[in-house]
Formats: sequence, C-alpha cells, structure tokens
Amino acid sequence: RIETPLGPGELAFSTHFRNADLHSQFPLASENTKINEKRFGLDGKWDFGVGLWFESSVSLFDKNDFHIPLFQDIWNIGADYTIPIGSGLNITAEYIRFHTGNKMLNGGTSVNMGGSMFTYPVSLLDNVSAMFFYLKEAGKWFNYLSYSRTYDDWNIYLIGFWNPEINIPIGGKVGTKNLFAGKGMQLMVSYNF
Repeated sequence: RIETPLGPGELAFSTHFRNADLHSQFPLASENTKINEKRFGLDGKWDFGVGLWFESSVSLFDKNDFHIPLFQDIWNIGADYTIPIGSGLNITAEYIRFHTGNKMLNGGTSVNMGGSMFTYPVSLLDNVSAMFFYLKEAGKWFNYLSYSRTYDDWNIYLIGFWNPEINIPIGGKVGTKNLFAGKGMQLMVSYNF
C-alpha cells in the first residue's frame, strides 16, 4: 500500500496477489482447486467542510473451470456532513457498484445501490439513526431505524426495518439469506471485553 497526502486529504494505491484455494466452495471438485487472483485498489478521502471519499477495487482471475468470472470490480463514492442542529445531525450518502464478468466494467452481472444515513446523538449514551438504501436492479427501497444505548462494556440496539423480501446477490452469492427481509424489529445486546 502506498499512501500520499493530496490537498486537504490523501490518496492511496494498494495491490495484492494470492493463489486462492477454492476447495471449500467446490468440495467435490477432483482437479486442482487453486486460482490466481490479482487485486488492485485505489482510494481517497478529503475534507472540504463536506467529507468526500471514493474506494475502488479490481480483481483479475486466471481462466478457470469453475465458472468464476475473470473480472470483479467494486466502486464506491460517498460524502458526509454534520448539520449544526442540537447535538449535530450527521448525514452520509453513498453509491456503490459491484460488477463481475468476463470483461472489465461491462457485461456480466452488476449491482448498483445508493444509500443515505442520518445519525443524531440524543445524549452521551443514546443515539438514533435512520438508513435508506435503493437497489436499482430490483427497483426496491430498504429502510432501517435504530436506537442505541452505550454503557462502559455494554451496547444495546433496537432496530426496526421495512424491506422487500428479496436477497441481495453481492459477491456472486445468490441465495444467501437476508436477515432483515420483510418488516420487523430486532433487539441486540453486546458485551465488549
């Protein structure tokens, strides 16, 4: 990874190579389950009063018999700003595009999602937030409201959601269960030690 200052922010380039063993994904394969992956990333962040950032990653895979596409690219841009209302209302907006296919940037399968989050600290211990995501390919909105309370070692989260009953095929994993599908509430308590 190489990182350098650039104006009121920074820009970085990363690279990574691995010989991945796909045996866990293809346990019945009798032949060699190893595949070479070359990954390149570029990211940057700046603060102009409004925080701006982008992240990108491109993976190149060797030709293979496992029907794994030769290219995978992920692109993300975002911005955030805290409005000086009360304790400060933070607004974050992001857009992400995930693509996989045998050509870089086109063909294959793409998932495009835009989202925003609004966070407000009610007190030193309490936080409320709302998140909204739009999945372009499905033409559907995903909606979350949450309240959290933090103690020294304990965190308590109450999450309400109203989402379409579909799974999001990110990473080529079709069929993974969306735990927040439909309408509902979830109470989560975590202990940090």
